[in-house]
Amino acid sequence: MVLLGHCLVYMKRVKLRTITISVVISSLMLLTYQIMISYNITDSGVQNQPKTSHLKPEQTEVKRSSVNSRQDHEVNVIPTVPKNLTFRGVLENDKKYFPNIRGKIVCTMDSIEIDIARVNDDFCDCPTDGMDEPGTNACLNGKFFCNHQPENKRHLKSVSSSRVNDGICDCCDGSDEWAGVVLTNRLSDEIQNSIGRFQAPCSNHCKK
Repeated sequence: MVLLGHCLVYMKRVKLRTITISVVISSLMLLTYQIMISYNITDSGVQNQPKTSHLKPEQTEVKRSSVNSRQDHEVNVIPTVPKNLTFRGVLENDKKYFPNIRGKIVCTMDSIEIDIARVNDDFCDCPTDGMDEPGTNACLNGKFFCNHQPENKRHLKSVSSSRVNDGICDCCDGSDEWAGVVLTNRLSDEIQNSIGRFQAPCSNHCKK
């Protein structure tokens, strides 16, 4: 009987220890779960927060002011067109030859931007339309406008730039032969008058 009593007491103690361990494990699991939930909420809250600038308020205002002033400058800039801008072989006030704010013009067909100083420099920068060489024969496709624009249809108002300074007076005022190139086999003045075609040096025949 005594042995049976000891066994019952031992069993009660073991059962009590098992219950105690289960309670401790359950408490730890609950605590871990609560910690995990709290971490997830905090992390998502941080991710959803809008990004804030590290600039000071006064620095932000300065930055906005500089951007606005630059935009206003770009909108309000008006290209400065030099007065009395003229090029040989170009009609007066032809806007294609007005330089932009960088002092450049754009070839009409080639879309190449060139410096205004390269107009009539005897080198063809605009190979398609030859607009940079109206006053020389460097470009085959350029156009030379005579100084005098005659109303008489018998006289030309413009000629191909390739015919500039070729020794033949194509413009009635002879402006296309500004270099005064004289052909070695130049015809006599009598023959030129008789056929109505003239060679350099040219005279003004616009009124005839």
